[in-house]
Amino acid sequence: QEALRKTHEVRLAADELEGRGSGTPGAALAREYLLEQLEPIAPGLVDCGSGCRSYLQDFDLVRANVLAVIPGSERPEEYVLAGAHYDHLPPFGCRLLGTEICNGATDNAAGVAVVLAIGRALRALPAPPARSVILALWDGEEIGLLGSRHFVEQPLVPLADVVANVNFDIQGSNLFPSARDLSFVVGAESGGALLSSLTEQAIAAVDLDTRPLTVLFGQARSAFHPFWVKEVP
Repeated sequence: QEALRKTHEVRLAADELEGRGSGTPGAALAREYLLEQLEPIAPGLVDCGSGCRSYLQDFDLVRANVLAVIPGSERPEEYVLAGAHYDHLPPFGCRLLGTEICNGATDNAAGVAVVLAIGRALRALPAPPARSVILALWDGEEIGLLGSRHFVEQPLVPLADVVANVNFDIQGSNLFPSARDLSFVVGAESGGALLSSLTEQAIAAVDLDTRPLTVLFGQARSAFHPFWVKEVP
């Protein structure tokens, strides 16, 4: 899993993808790579008719979310969503930062690699998880959370049946010197005592000096926000 995760990060953050800006050829190349990776893991979430299952939820001519689902064994009509945005910044956006290409390794190739690793790990279990798990890779996050907003406006499963949304964004980045050795988990309180307890257990299981922060810390800057507005934990 570790080797695969690093492979995903390197491929998605390659110079040839030019930052994966939403709507650019680089983002389209990233999308093709993600399809190749998801096909052995799980079927697509989009019902395209006559038994067809697609991975792409298009929301304009050049942008699409990439979505797969691992069916649950006990409560398949309930869903946990594991998501990350796969777009970053186009070349002109990078030039504003003083560079030709900002590859988006931590923001958010690493988060995408985590979601793919989750999918492979679940698929390798002796039995499927109790609930269905949606693997969601969002487009257009950097230009207004477009992909996740589109999903909650035109959901492919009832939002009331999504019991939790776990969003991965900016994995492994040193955001500022004083937080060099810290990790953050945002918004567990939105799921009440159960999600808070599960989060505490996850924090205790690894040595990452993880600090819980309220959902307000996120300031609506990541793909979790449209779901939180719709009361999805």
